Amino acid sequence: MAMNFVGAYNPATSTWDNLNGGFGPQYVQTNGTNLTADGIYDLDIDSEGRVYVGGDIQSDEAGTKTLLNHVAQWDGSGSWQPLGSGIGSSGSQNVNCVEVGPNDEVYVGGVFSRGWRDSVSASKSFAIWNPSKVLTPVPVSTEQPIITE
Repeated sequence: MAMNFVGAYNPATSTWDNLNGGFGPQYVQTNGTNLTADGIYDLDIDSEGRVYVGGDIQSDEAGTKTLLNHVAQWDGSGSWQPLGSGIGSSGSQNVNCVEVGPNDEVYVGGVFSRGWRDSVSASKSFAIWNPSKVLTPVPVSTEQPIITE
């Protein structure tokens, strides 16, 4: 079974699931440039078992979701869903870390553009996605990308 950047193991059946093929190995930026996706950099799971991933990804392998914009949620029923509008479509934008909070809000850190979400105050490195399906930039004082280990 081919897996592109992500897979799930079921210990009860000793089998792997490729989560609808994972993610596309290439994507096209808004300027038309083709890029090779580097894959998933981090993931986390919320209290309902939903999986959130971040990295250098843009589309699912099936090509049905093409605007994931570097952050996505596995819906548990067979497809990847975007988190709001994501954090941008260029190859210089990536989600380096994903963390689910106590109320199932999703925190993402990484390298975002200044113009993300059409706001001068948009964060270059931190955003929160809440259960109402809004990904919101959070101004931070650092010019450096946020990376966790």
